[in-house]
Amino acid sequence: MELPTDLDGKMKMLKLITRQLAVGYEFGDCFMTCSFGRCFFITCAGYIGWAPKDAQEGDRLCLFSGSDIPYLIRPKGNEGFLLIGACYVHGLMNGKARELGLGGEVESISLV
Repeated sequence: MELPTDLDGKMKMLKLITRQLAVGYEFGDCFMTCSFGRCFFITCAGYIGWAPKDAQEGDRLCLFSGSDIPYLIRPKGNEGFLLIGACYVHGLMNGKARELGLGGEVESISLV
């Protein structure tokens, strides 16, 4: 990329760099806010997201009836499931999982 030599070109380049820095800082702030106390994960199906820091391998994503966001639950043998907490799953938020038909069959579970 050739750098501008005239004053007008330099000013445009400075404005562009300033905008890019602002976006970078905004992303950094959002990243820190969203990831605090959370851990990054990748599902077997390739979805990525943020889960509560207590998440473990073997936990399951669950869509509760009436909720537009997924939750993480942990099987507890015959007792039922332990609710770990709400998750951010990229591409499955705000009801998108249901729209994509990923809700699966409706099943009653017990939370302990």
